[in-house]
Amino acid sequence: MEPRASLADIHWPAFAAGLVIIGGACAYMMPDLPRLAASLVLLTALLYLALYDIRHMRLPNAVTFPLIALGLLHAGLNQYDNPFADSLIGAAAGYGILWGISAAYRALRGRDGLGLGDAKLVAAAGAWLGWQSLPFLLLFAAGGQLLALLIPPLIGKRFDSSAAIPFGPAITLSFWALWLVR
Repeated sequence: MEPRASLADIHWPAFAAGLVIIGGACAYMMPDLPRLAASLVLLTALLYLALYDIRHMRLPNAVTFPLIALGLLHAGLNQYDNPFADSLIGAAAGYGILWGISAAYRALRGRDGLGLGDAKLVAAAGAWLGWQSLPFLLLFAAGGQLLALLIPPLIGKRFDSSAAIPFGPAITLSFWALWLVR
């Protein structure tokens, strides 16, 4: 059984600052109230997930599952954003692609290399953005993760290839960027 996610488990000053800065920019950029409301809900969840993953190396089901459901609900209520069928396919494909990568890595290396919380987060992205955005999401997230891996050697730290690295922050950043350009 998965440990329960707690609001005490995140870094509150970073969370609050992120919400104020990014939420304020959203309010300025989005005069459409329903899209603004959806954006603020999405921002809150993504920021929480990124900070939680950095701290605990996992993404809680208590946030990822509702995020998938809200993405499907949003698509059902707002067909102008993307059709419900595209969101449903996106959620299934997003989970399936990362599940496949995780299973292949485990078969080849004999250990986990990608958590299924990441797969659920990509499923949520597929639900919110539609299946057409998944290649871009995965490309941007993987590219961002690779750039993040270059930082330790640049500042004189040794790279540990066996160290676990949270992928959720790269996914959430890519998810948010793609949401904003829709």
